[in-house]
Order: sequence, then structure tokens, then C-alpha cells
Amino acid sequence: MTASRAAWREPIVWLMLAIPFGSVVAGVQTLRVAHADGMDAEPDAVQRTAQAQVSDLAPDLRAASLHLHGAIRVDARGRPVVAFAGADAQSLRLVHPTRTDGDLQWTRAADGAWSGPVVPLHARGRWVLEDASHGWRLVGRWPSDTGVAALEPAVAAR
Repeated sequence: MTASRAAWREPIVWLMLAIPFGSVVAGVQTLRVAHADGMDAEPDAVQRTAQAQVSDLAPDLRAASLHLHGAIRVDARGRPVVAFAGADAQSLRLVHPTRTDGDLQWTRAADGAWSGPVVPLHARGRWVLEDASHGWRLVGRWPSDTGVAALEPAVAAR
């Protein structure tokens, strides 16, 4: 005759308890991640229609009609250097792909230098160059293979 063992000494009991417990923990973690940092990090004003988001393209069309373009690179001290042909630019942003707290912003001083934070070494995102009234906008992707991001209107002129 075999001696019976206590239930907590049986491996199958622990397995029966571990699977539902693991599912609950994974579900809570999924909810925490989903609510911790929303993926809707687009800083531009958007209009929501059903499940689609439509961004205002007027600043991009204005930049295209003015034939504005430029380029941006980061110098050895981590400061943005902008080569720009066109109207007077006052605002420069590096928009993080998913987190709004990762966005960086610079303003242009009277001497033409950009004042703001140092660009982190592993920064990723979209450069946005615009005037003070947000009448036009140029965008570029960072990082680029060449170390220089081209700044162009997001749409072609009509």
C-alpha cells in the first residue's frame, strides 16, 4: 500500500495553480503597459473621423508653395546645426516616435543660434522646423545614414 502525500507536494497541483496565476499576472502587465504610455504621440493637431486621424496639411502645403527646404545635423557638442533656405524659422523640435516626454525643442535667438537641450546620442524621431506662427513646416527623419537629415515639406506643392 502506498502512502498518500499532501496536496502541496504534488507537482500537478502547483502546475494547476501556476497557469491561471501566470495568466492573471500577464494580463495585469499588459494593461499596465497599455495605459503607461499612449502610442498617440503625434504633436500636430489632428481631426479624428471614425478610427482615422487626419492631420492639418496647410503648413506643409505652404512650405511647398514657398519652395522651402533645409538640412540639419548635430555638431560634436550635441547641438543642432540647421542649414535653411527660405523664410525665418523660429522653432525646432525633435519629436520622439512614441513618447511625448522624449520630445526636444529649441528656439532661435536673435543671433541665429538655437538654444535648447543637447541632442542625446541615440536620439530617434522626426525633426520639425517651423515659423513662429506655425504658418509653414518642414520635416525630416533622424537619424539618417549620412548624419544629415534633409528638411522638406511633408507634401508636394499643388
